[in-house]
Amino acid sequence: MVNIDQQLMDDVLSGAFEGGITYWASAANFVSADEPRGSEYTDKYYTPKNCVWELITEDGKVTLTYNKLWDAIEEHKGLPEDWDADDYNTIVQMACFGEIVYG
Repeated sequence: MVNIDQQLMDDVLSGAFEGGITYWASAANFVSADEPRGSEYTDKYYTPKNCVWELITEDGKVTLTYNKLWDAIEEHKGLPEDWDADDYNTIVQMACFGEIVYG
């Protein structure tokens, strides 16, 4: 099982938002959180509990929640230190759709 902490959540989000999902999501907008906190990368990444992002796709809007992202990270195979943009893409798609929609 993967040890999920604040840094790993930030790593997955930054990897996804900066390249992993950009071929299917044109924007990732922060929507809400109880206690917003910017990461070292940019103020648009927030990972407190109850956080919600809205991803803009060619098919419309998709919601990404902290809890679904956490679950997708737990289910992802391999070691986080070996993950790359493809892994971040897979994690976010699983969190948003429950399956890989954009191959």
